[in-house]
Amino acid sequence: MRKRVPRVALMKKILTFMVLIAIGIGFITGLNYLATNTQQDNTEKTNIIESPQTKTDQDVASGESSSENGRSILSEENREQDLVTQDGAIEKEQKDQQDSTEKSTSKSKEQITSQEKQTQEKSPKDETVNKKENKSKTNEQSGVKNKAVANEEEKQKETVATEEPKEKIVKDTVLITIVGSKDIGTILNTVEVERSESDHVLDILKRVTKENKIQMEYRGMGATAYVEGIQNLYEFDRGSGSGWMYSINGKFPNKSAGIWPVEQGDHIQWLYTENLGKDLGAGVEDGLWDGRD
Repeated sequence: MRKRVPRVALMKKILTFMVLIAIGIGFITGLNYLATNTQQDNTEKTNIIESPQTKTDQDVASGESSSENGRSILSEENREQDLVTQDGAIEKEQKDQQDSTEKSTSKSKEQITSQEKQTQEKSPKDETVNKKENKSKTNEQSGVKNKAVANEEEKQKETVATEEPKEKIVKDTVLITIVGSKDIGTILNTVEVERSESDHVLDILKRVTKENKIQMEYRGMGATAYVEGIQNLYEFDRGSGSGWMYSINGKFPNKSAGIWPVEQGDHIQWLYTENLGKDLGAGVEDGLWDGRD
């Protein structure tokens, strides 16, 4: 069986243990306090030892700054003096220029006044001489102008007399008309066409239909040339005896349009017959024109 320890004894032990702990903590804190105080004393001593050196450095720096400030002040004073001297020089130059301009203006005024006096002092004789000279010059110029005008008029008269009346240019032209069947009527009213010496009736027809954009078709060449249709109106369109015929000055030639020549002033008519020319007064029985009067 274990012995029971009384509570009072146990409490005493706990108290003693706590007291010992507190004493230990106090001892440790005291040691720490002593250590910190010794460090502070050492730092203060070092600061006291180093302070003379820092003071000397500060004094040197302050001396340098004061010397620099003194130099800057001197330089500014020198600049101000230079500016003052420059301003004085500029003012002198301006004054000199003003004096020179005033002198020049006064001289020019004196010259003008002297010239005016000289002009006023001129005698009236000189004026009369100048007037006479001017009159003589104007008279000479007018005489020259009159001579030039007279010469031009004479030249114009000569040219008019020598010019011969121009001959009227007569154009070498012929007239042509195209008339279709009764139901169609006139296809081309009478127009004037230029001709050349080598043109035949067919050449004039080809030229005028091309210029007026009229459809035309033919076959053969020279003596065998034959016009089949104009403006889409062809032979046999109005019967077995229908087709195109041509006349010159109201007469119907007996030869092809490809070889019949044309002369200046001729009137060519292309007419559409419906009965072998009888309806046009150009029947075969009546006889066609051979070109002889």
